Formats: sequence, structure tokens, C-alpha cells
Amino acid sequence: RMLALMWIAKGLGYWAVILGVDSAPTPFEARTTGFQATTIYFAVIDLVAAVGLWLTSTWGGVLWLLAVMSHLILTVFFPNIVTGGPVLIGLFISFIATYLYISWLAASDQ
Repeated sequence: RMLALMWIAKGLGYWAVILGVDSAPTPFEARTTGFQATTIYFAVIDLVAAVGLWLTSTWGGVLWLLAVMSHLILTVFFPNIVTGGPVLIGLFISFIATYLYISWLAASDQ
């Protein structure tokens, strides 16, 4: 559930960019199409994945893995659109490893 709360905050951060609540000097409409598309994608998928994680459903875990892998891939291949550094990449990889380990423990217990 802590991961779900973090992903809700992440998704709301993307909505803040879309709605212009953040302190960016350039409005969302004036940014590149690639930036707009990735921002909208993460604004939607992060919140849907967070709800799925909160409900502890299988589809939530799958959507969360899709969201985090998308973020990692876009951070590596398009660093000017999706920001992130080595610390964020390491954090996301540790989240994935922890999630998979806990899921494995839960499945082996049943």
C-alpha cells in the first residue's frame, strides 16, 4: 500500500504539470508533442496502477510493472523527455525487485 501511495503522488504530479499547477516556466501546451504525450500517458497509467495496487489486484501489479518499465525505458532512451537519473533508476529497480520478491513469497505461502 505504501507503493500505491507513492504512485498516487507520482500520478498527481503529472496532473499538476498538465493543469499548470507546477512552477514550470513553459506552459504544458507550449511544450513538445513528445513531452505532452508521455506526461498524459504517465498521468493516467500511474493513477490506474496505484488504484490496482491499493486494491491488491493482479491487474494492478501488472499495470504498475508496465508503468515503471515504461518510465525506465523512456528515461534511458529519451532523457530529454522523461527526467531521471541513476538514483531514480536504481530506486525503480529496487521497487521492482522488492515487489517481485513479496509476490513470490505470497504465492509460495498459498
